[in-house]
Amino acid sequence: MFERQVALENAQGYRGLATRLFAPISTLEEAELLIKEASLTLGGVAGLFALAAVKYSALLLILAVGIGLPALLLLATRSRTASIFLAISVLLSSGLYMVGGARGIWVIVMPFLLCGLAVRASEATFKRHLFRRAVSLPPVAFKPPGSSAV
Repeated sequence: MFERQVALENAQGYRGLATRLFAPISTLEEAELLIKEASLTLGGVAGLFALAAVKYSALLLILAVGIGLPALLLLATRSRTASIFLAISVLLSSGLYMVGGARGIWVIVMPFLLCGLAVRASEATFKRHLFRRAVSLPPVAFKPPGSSAV
């Protein structure tokens, strides 16, 4: 869907929106960077919700905690369990946001953006685990067929 845009961003050495959200994760460094960016973005959105809670509703404070704490946990630990906790927490918080007092186009757009970012962070966390496991495992030496070497 965004192949041309991703190719253009890669050719220019630019890490734009299409590269961050839609390009395949091909290296350990890319996975680490994506986890950091997604966690900080979700933490920033949670901070904005917390600031808005001062003026509008305590529901926004619940959303801020439900999104911010798992995002910071993922940023600190980079574990697969934290990424699943983040995805589930963002999904539940998005449902609460839709049912709560949100109005207009934000009722539709915000939950999709938050869930998409949480799923992308989870994908990067699992890819990071695969890349780290592939790097840490030594190559296995198999004896040739028909030989008695041990």
